[in-house]
This record gives sequence, C-alpha cells and structure tokens, in this order.
Amino acid sequence: MHSADPRVYVERAVDAIERADQGLADLQDSMMPVEVGDRELREGLSDVRETIADLPARARRLMRAQGR
Repeated sequence: MHSADPRVYVERAVDAIERADQGLADLQDSMMPVEVGDRELREGLSDVRETIADLPARARRLMRAQGR
C-alpha cells in the first residue's frame, strides 16, 4: 500500500531490519553455522548484526527530528 507519509516507509524499513536481525540471531543461536564449519560465515553473521544494530534507533531519531 502506498502512502504520502514518509514515516510509514521508515517504520516499514525499521520493521524489516528488526525481523532480519531476529532471523540472523536465530541462525546464530542454532548450530547450523558451527555444523557447516565456516568461520567466515559466523563472522559475517556477527558483522551484519553489528552493522544493522543501531539502525532502528537512528531511523526513529530521524523521524522525531523531522517532526519538529
């Protein structure tokens, strides 16, 4: 659904980021990366989670600043 309100798109992006982070956390908590034995995969999962960790908070701060 399209919206003229940019906050809708930011919230959708935040929701997607949070779902992705949870999916990555579930994968990390499983034994799959260990069973595969790929150190680079495990490091990559950690790197991605670290990269996206603060994006939801940053997006919400941006929207608060725009609302002023």
